Amino acid sequence: MRQSQGYIRGIAILVFIGLVMIIFLVKIFLLQLPSKSRKALIEIAKQNIRVERLRPERGYIYDRKGRVLAANKYVYELYVTPYYLPDTMIDVDLLANYLGLDTLELRKKVEQVYKHRNIVPFKSRLIARYIEPQNAAKFLEQQYKFQGFYLLQSYMRYYPAHVAAHALGYVRLADKKDIEKDKYYELGDFIGKSGLEAYYEKFLRGKKGVRRWLVTSTGRIVGPYQGGKTDTLPEPGKSLITSIDLDLQRYAEFLMKNKPGALVAIEPKTGQILAYVSSPYYDPNLLTGKDLGKNFNKLRSDHILSPLFNRPIQSDENPPGSTFKVVQALCALQEGIINDKTVFFCPGGYYFQGIAIKCHMHRTPYVNFYYSIQASCNTYYCNVYQHFMLNKKFKSVHQAYQTWYNLVWQFGIGHQLGIDLPGEMPGVLYDTTILNTAYRGHWGFHDIVHIAIGQGKVGVTPLQLANVAAIVANRGYYIIPHLGVKIGDSVLTYDTNYVNIDTSYFNKVIHAMSLVFEPGGTAAFSKIPNLKACGKTGTAQNPPSTGKADNSIFIAFAPMDNPKIAVAVYVEEGGPGSQTAAPIASLLIQKYLLDTIVRPDLYIARVKDKNIVQKILARENAKNRSTNKP
Repeated sequence: MRQSQGYIRGIAILVFIGLVMIIFLVKIFLLQLPSKSRKALIEIAKQNIRVERLRPERGYIYDRKGRVLAANKYVYELYVTPYYLPDTMIDVDLLANYLGLDTLELRKKVEQVYKHRNIVPFKSRLIARYIEPQNAAKFLEQQYKFQGFYLLQSYMRYYPAHVAAHALGYVRLADKKDIEKDKYYELGDFIGKSGLEAYYEKFLRGKKGVRRWLVTSTGRIVGPYQGGKTDTLPEPGKSLITSIDLDLQRYAEFLMKNKPGALVAIEPKTGQILAYVSSPYYDPNLLTGKDLGKNFNKLRSDHILSPLFNRPIQSDENPPGSTFKVVQALCALQEGIINDKTVFFCPGGYYFQGIAIKCHMHRTPYVNFYYSIQASCNTYYCNVYQHFMLNKKFKSVHQAYQTWYNLVWQFGIGHQLGIDLPGEMPGVLYDTTILNTAYRGHWGFHDIVHIAIGQGKVGVTPLQLANVAAIVANRGYYIIPHLGVKIGDSVLTYDTNYVNIDTSYFNKVIHAMSLVFEPGGTAAFSKIPNLKACGKTGTAQNPPSTGKADNSIFIAFAPMDNPKIAVAVYVEEGGPGSQTAAPIASLLIQKYLLDTIVRPDLYIARVKDKNIVQKILARENAKNRSTNKP
């Protein structure tokens, strides 16, 4: 027993000696440091440092002429430090009245702070955001009545032009996933979640500043760390100049009002997008401020019109209809399947081994190449496709189809174009591998002949259609369609893509497209006086079981020589392409190239009173009433 006690005493003495030696060594280390560093270390050892991130102002977004599309406005955030609260509850009603806040919501938050006031009492807590400057001024005049409460200036995204919601996108508070993915973000930070706001987020967000405070172990601020010498100011985000023409964008949205679908206008030589409309559209300011969540849920819950759906880049199962005949013609010319002298007989439809594809009657049943595009003959292009797929230059239909597929792919169909917006869809264009799987290896041209007229197993986004128009306008190439032109001081560059089709064939197709606006053409009614434009109508059928009307489609560019604008209009349930989409495209071209509307009658006759949204809502509501009957 005595030996055991002696052993324990010996261990205790050794531990004591060890501690003395450690303290001695630390003192020697501190004495060897310069006096300033030694004092700093001692100060840090006694107290904690709180790091406060200073949020930068988000970069502005401008149109091509320098007009503001996205800006920031000053707002305030309300904070409270529990330690400084008075013992009795503050006058919450009065505080809410000054700050323009909901009384019940504010009361719940203040009561929670009072309830837990002794847990980290010196840590400030955010109570409310988006307080308007005029309300902040009222509070500051009476701040002495609300001990422990204070305001900090912040920013709120604001879209002064009230247009281009689907192109611009929106910002919202960063969530847990955002914070885990990027260490830049903390709770309370904002992040771009869609559109340009998301795509250029790392440039627009800027760089945070840092402010360091010395605090006690309970969180009470002692003062700035090292007198503020290590603090840094935030750097504002970089500005983004876009290709959007604000005047044209406003007019495009005006024309697409009450017409579900999309409109995209491109400057062919640069790939810059001049107007970008997804309809139904909404004021982008709905997705800012304190009502963002409520408005977002309301927009998202609309399953009939789907206003949040970004149609120009996400609606990729749309059949292109007869606009696809432009691509078919170019592919067939390139492969020598037809030439501009080729004539096919049209008896009012295409008939082959039980297949019947109707066509409208023409001024002559003998349709030549130029008239086939001018009058949009289905029979002509079904014959073209048949001759392509069964041509003896190919070993099989499968080889012919793959050759055709490779040419069509070059037009930007069946894959993403690479626009500077998140969420772009690729469209629908099946290669032989997919078709072999779908038909278990047994298929022929008759199984896919509807592709000849832009129906069946092919789908495009409205952006891809606008890009096709730009390719034809450029006689064989396109620059990736884009919205961003300049970020900060850096000019953005984009790749050029060429289509392996001879320029001479583009000239033949362009001449045919110019006839579309002439007498006998499908868009003759939309002709622009004294301006040579080129276009192609399209009408895409919806399955009869849906009860939906045909989709109205039109692609165009102008002028014919040295084109300045290429347009695609896709109006869901708009009827024939000549009835709705073509007039809209014509009016848009007039606005951009002539800076005036020389055909106001066109708007009155075909656009003004066409409220397709109302018809869709009436039909869907009738369905719901029928379904809900007892």
